[in-house]
Amino acid sequence: MREISRETDPQAMVARYGSGMQRIARRDRLVALSRRGLEAPRYRITRSDLWSTAVDPWKDPERLPEFDRGVLGELLHAGEARVIEHLSVPEDDPAAEYFRGMGSAITVPTWDDGEVLNMVVMMRREPGGYRPEELPQAVWMANLFGRATRNLVLRNQLDAAYARLDEELQVVARIQRDIAPVGPGLCREDRDVVNDINHQTTGSNADRSCTRIRVLEVISADRQCLTNDRDVA
Repeated sequence: MREISRETDPQAMVARYGSGMQRIARRDRLVALSRRGLEAPRYRITRSDLWSTAVDPWKDPERLPEFDRGVLGELLHAGEARVIEHLSVPEDDPAAEYFRGMGSAITVPTWDDGEVLNMVVMMRREPGGYRPEELPQAVWMANLFGRATRNLVLRNQLDAAYARLDEELQVVARIQRDIAPVGPGLCREDRDVVNDINHQTTGSNADRSCTRIRVLEVISADRQCLTNDRDVA
């Protein structure tokens, strides 16, 4: 868990978690599903240990297999945690290859805002390979990890948004400086704030963006004061 806590890439974190879970709870096959952003009955397979190369579902969702029927879709849209003691899938199922050679399975749904948007299906070769008492722990662990992964994805999206905002604010700040250069019109305290942002290279994107917003407020306020003074004169 210590190593997982250091990960900043959701894809790497999921891979590390999956490797650790394999040592705790044996499985012979794993398939992860998602219906996020899709209308029923459509769904995507987001992970499978049959794949020689993993696909990042956050960066390359268009590369993921997508279906509108089949046993996997029925399990996902049902949204239930289940133990399947005797697994039987028709050969014409669009995802039949993911079940081939497997005799039993458990379905582990994960909730997001009260909805089952994702599911993990774990399988073993032998029929009756899973006991009902294994299911609650699997559901708890999957949902706790799913929430942690979701939080990491949101944090990365927030960082990226702040980075874009910082770039835009730099452009605006340069325009503002061209229109109203820093000079005697600004009080000493405000000149210090502006000079600080001109040389700021450290801190988070959020910190730099907030500072740039403060600069724009300072410049705008002083420009308004200068305009008012001229109007009075």
